[in-house]
Amino acid sequence: MSDLSEFITKHEKLFNKANMSIVESAFKKVKSIYIDLALLKDTRMGLMVSLSDKSELQYLIQHLPEYNIRLNRKFTEVYPKFKVDENTLNKYYHDPAYSERIFDYSPDTDFSINFEDLITMYSMENDRSGYTEKISITINTFPLQITDNIKLFISILNKYYAGKAVFNVICTDPKVIAEHSWTSYSVLCIDDIEYALTDSIFYKTLFEKQRLTNTVIFAPYCCNETILDKWKQYKINLTDKKTISELLKVTEYALSAFCYFSFIPFQIPVPQE
Repeated sequence: MSDLSEFITKHEKLFNKANMSIVESAFKKVKSIYIDLALLKDTRMGLMVSLSDKSELQYLIQHLPEYNIRLNRKFTEVYPKFKVDENTLNKYYHDPAYSERIFDYSPDTDFSINFEDLITMYSMENDRSGYTEKISITINTFPLQITDNIKLFISILNKYYAGKAVFNVICTDPKVIAEHSWTSYSVLCIDDIEYALTDSIFYKTLFEKQRLTNTVIFAPYCCNETILDKWKQYKINLTDKKTISELLKVTEYALSAFCYFSFIPFQIPVPQE
């Protein structure tokens, strides 16, 4: 904690600027939202479930609490005994031949279950700010291809939220999404912030050009593999939610100087015992 205090003191002006921006953002218009599909339906888990028999499915469920708060976006971080290795799972994940089965087996997240509350909240903010247009919501399926069932999913969303939002779907690697697209969104829900920021247009837009200072960004827990390995060497309890939250505060504060950033564990609801 002393390191965190020193960091905040050293960058006091930067954090004051971030805090002022947050205050100024009250009642701001939310015209458009970007969401990675994997945050609504856990597509990584969907792939593993699609490859599992009953006993393997129980293994996945047993370690679901740890999976929900893992510090990277890997398949096997908490499933080292899964019958398919990480590299092969990644190959399947990016193979168009697997897109349909992955989506069909992907469980809803708590974000998906509470999605209506989010849209209602932003619609109310827009009403207060005098913005009466429907919210434009873009769902990115990458690396999954846009299957017939995904199209049906988008169609259902459009009908259900007809009075509040308009949904469209894309399949684009976040690394190559154009700057003008990133800056057009009011809210970004990014599945893998580490991946999206590595050698990408998004990195330049966020840090170098600082064009997302008024953008709200949510992402699941994620950190650099080198840092994660060091935490493991120090025997830090990475299955404790409070510990993880504290560990990621510095990153959260730093990113908040360039946008309104929050780490949120987009979780699959855990079955009751």
